[in-house]
Amino acid sequence: MLIRARYVLPITSPHIEDGAVLVQDGRIKEVGQAQDLIERYPHEELKDLGLAALMPGFINAHTKLEMTVMRGLLNDVPYAPWKAYVTAKAQYLSQEEWQTSARLGAYEALSSGVTTVADITKTGASVKALQELGMRAVIYREVGATASDHVESQYEAALATIKKWEAECDSTRFYFGLAAAPLYTCHPEMLKKLSEYGSDGSRVAMYLAGSREEYAFIHDGTSAFAIDSRNPRTRAISQLQSRALMPTGVSPVQYASNWGILNVDNLLAIYGVHVDENDINRLKDKGANIVVCPVSTAKLSMGIAPIMAYRRAGLTVALGTDSAAASDGIDTFEEMKFGMLSQRALANSLKGNPDLLVAKDMIEMFTIEAAKALGIDDELGSLDEGKRADIIAIDLASSHQIPTHYPNSAIVNTAEREDIRMVMIDGQIQYEDHTFRSHVDLQKTHDEAEVIRVKLRL
Repeated sequence: MLIRARYVLPITSPHIEDGAVLVQDGRIKEVGQAQDLIERYPHEELKDLGLAALMPGFINAHTKLEMTVMRGLLNDVPYAPWKAYVTAKAQYLSQEEWQTSARLGAYEALSSGVTTVADITKTGASVKALQELGMRAVIYREVGATASDHVESQYEAALATIKKWEAECDSTRFYFGLAAAPLYTCHPEMLKKLSEYGSDGSRVAMYLAGSREEYAFIHDGTSAFAIDSRNPRTRAISQLQSRALMPTGVSPVQYASNWGILNVDNLLAIYGVHVDENDINRLKDKGANIVVCPVSTAKLSMGIAPIMAYRRAGLTVALGTDSAAASDGIDTFEEMKFGMLSQRALANSLKGNPDLLVAKDMIEMFTIEAAKALGIDDELGSLDEGKRADIIAIDLASSHQIPTHYPNSAIVNTAEREDIRMVMIDGQIQYEDHTFRSHVDLQKTHDEAEVIRVKLRL
């Protein structure tokens, strides 16, 4: 199949006007000028999308699809009470309800142009949901323990779960690893176990330096997770906190480093908000990859990650949407635009003439940089010959986008998730013109999710 559009964005090279992509056997065969490819491949089916942009599918470097049904349960509060509340509510969900929630999130991700999801899960619900929609995924099984005598059993249980999931999945579309639970619920011996797990190249992720509460817990031995437990909305806070931790006097990054987990090759460090120059240099020296989630960390008053400082230091920085429970949505366009504008606003408060993030940077953080962070850039993240045909088309012909001269800027500044015209994974169209190709019943999922929401609000 030849797919033609006004703009083709290979990502690793300049965009092509009136370009086309040749897809054969689930891979990208060639990318170039449309007329040239049409003349050389006259018998190929031609799909002409007109005023649209063709680009690699978005790679969402961090989310938790199973939490989607908790969207909007608790609004206008900072991270600590929000985290306690959703954790308390989670105990009321059955495995079937987790499955519905993950399926709802997978639908939302696919319709937002996401072809690959990096998902952290305890229940495994996202594994089945993503398979049903033909999506690609890097799945991290979350593991933690608040006491040292529980570390080994929890770790072994997590390994067994991964083996089970691997046996159930298409190995060409799914990758697996382990993710540390938040530091305030994770005994340091678990961090040490994960560093050993990752010593052979196995995938490891962790939440790091995300909230002020986490920083206080690690640095000072105190935390908002231990206060106001009489309030029904925050009663579960004390249940979240790990057993007493003596003040370490160090940052969460230094703490994680002391327990060896930063020694993991290509560690995926999620959030990275509360860091200083020494932390950034340490992360760079250890070869960590950073995933920032601008919308959720702002919404929960966690702060703004220093994206430009990370990039200047040479770290790979990827974008994630976090869960819909945290950000209220899985919206790639909102994440790119807000992420860029918040960094510009922050930079403008500095002296001098700072470098600014531009639209192309944001697109790269959701494509090739995300692929690098996840260790899958040999197959995904750009429209290069030989890579898998995970391709999306974004309509640029709507009234809110015309006139369009610069496709990168149009995608970040004017496009919306409703402008996704096509999502192709492995050369197969999974979503087109607002219609899912999967046989899963979307309306049934919506109805089931509404029943769960009512239950959780009681």
